[in-house]
Order: sequence, then C-alpha cells, then structure tokens
Amino acid sequence: VFLGTIRHKEIPRLLNRSHVFARPSRFEGFGLSFIEAMACKIPVVTCPSGGIVDFVFDKETGFLVPPDSPEKLANIILEIKNNAQITDKVIKNAYDLVVKKYSWRSIVAMVTREYKKLR
Repeated sequence: VFLGTIRHKEIPRLLNRSHVFARPSRFEGFGLSFIEAMACKIPVVTCPSGGIVDFVFDKETGFLVPPDSPEKLANIILEIKNNAQITDKVIKNAYDLVVKKYSWRSIVAMVTREYKKLR
C-alpha cells in the first residue's frame, strides 16, 4: 500500500500497525524515520550506509543487509518473523537506544551541556 503524503502525527499509528520497517536504502543521511520506527518498537531492516551505521547495529538494534540484495532482505524479514528471541532482543535494544540518545529529554540535556562548555 502506497499512502502518499501523510501527516506527521499519523506516523506512530501507521508504524504501530506494522510488523517490520524495511528501508534498504543505498544511501541515507541521518534517517529520522528509522528512529521513529525504533521508538514504536518496530524492528528495522536497512543497508549499512550514511548515518544509519551510527545507530543500527546488526542483530543488536536492527538488521543490516547489503544493498541490492533482495534475497538477503527477504531472508532477514523471515528471520524476524520466525525468531522471536532475537527479534525481541533487537526491539528492546533499539528502543533503549532511542530513549537514551534521541528522546527530547536526552537531546535537551546534550545541548545544555554543550552550551555550558561555551561559557
């Protein structure tokens, strides 16, 4: 289903209806959509590129596949479906990482620390 443009406030509702967030991009910048999926406790599948490698660690906080590898992508999605033990661990690790590094509380604390260094 291709939904087109949707309102930002609708994203959590849509993500929470999902079983997997798969975005096997050849190149990414930071990738806020990955953080949003992780915050909704959705397992993330992507390629190791750009800023993604700063927070998606294979079978720790997400699942990495090589670019242009549809068979490997399909196999990882099946593994997510069939291996609750690893999937649950990855979801928990990803959620904990998002809360620790990317929640507004964490961001405000980090920015405050940096401003205090400038005094």
